[in-house]
Amino acid sequence: MIDLSEMSDEELYDHIIDEIETALEIDTGSLEIDVEDGFVSIWGSVSSIEISEELERLLFDGLGIEDVDFDVVIDEGIQRPPEEIDENVHSREDLDLGGGEFDDFSNPRHQI
Repeated sequence: MIDLSEMSDEELYDHIIDEIETALEIDTGSLEIDVEDGFVSIWGSVSSIEISEELERLLFDGLGIEDVDFDVVIDEGIQRPPEEIDENVHSREDLDLGGGEFDDFSNPRHQI
C-alpha cells in the first residue's frame, strides 16, 4: 500500500483521480476534488447512491484517507448506465418528446 502521508497535495490529488477513474470507472467531470495540507474535500454529483457509496468506500477504506470532507449528492441525470440506454434511439428525431410543437429554441410555435 502507498504511504499517502509522504505525498504532496498535488501527488495525492493525482492519485485520488487515478483511483476513482480506474477502480470505479467513473468520469470525475462532475466532481470537484481539493487537497490542502493532506485534507481532502470532494463534492459534486454522481448518478446513483451505489456510486456514492463506492466512492466513499474507496476514499476511506481503499485509500485509507482519514481527513475527508465528503459532500457528494445524487443526480440520476448525470450518466446513465449502458443497460438503460435505448439502442434504438439514434437521433433527436427518434426521441418521443411528447405532444406539442417547439422550434429549436424551445418556444411554442404560433400560427398567424
